[in-house]
Amino acid sequence: MDVPPPPAGDAPDGVAWLLETAGPERGPAVLLAAVLLALGERAQVESTREMSFVRVEVDEDDLLELPPHAELLLSGGRTYLPLDPRRESGTLGVLPAAVRAALVRRQSARQRPFWRSQRSGLPAA
Repeated sequence: MDVPPPPAGDAPDGVAWLLETAGPERGPAVLLAAVLLALGERAQVESTREMSFVRVEVDEDDLLELPPHAELLLSGGRTYLPLDPRRESGTLGVLPAAVRAALVRRQSARQRPFWRSQRSGLPAA
């Protein structure tokens, strides 16, 4: 059965619908995660009271390709790079201090996650 396309201007925009459905705070993170997942990355939306962001799992082989200032989240034996979808430019892999503090306070059932600076290898302040 052939179904004619909707008239121009009546076709719903999938991006606009997703942003409206997910909301202005979570929507950009959902869109970024969807693109990364479509590209084969292991990405997940993470939310705190302060903001939503995307965390991308990073393989050990790829750690040397990250910028030295990237603050990685270590959890459950895995390494994640946090991405702030609200900023079109800025420092890659760095979230606001309030968000990092909120994540550190979160207790995981197995292990307490913490941030590690690429530069020093120590937990970030």
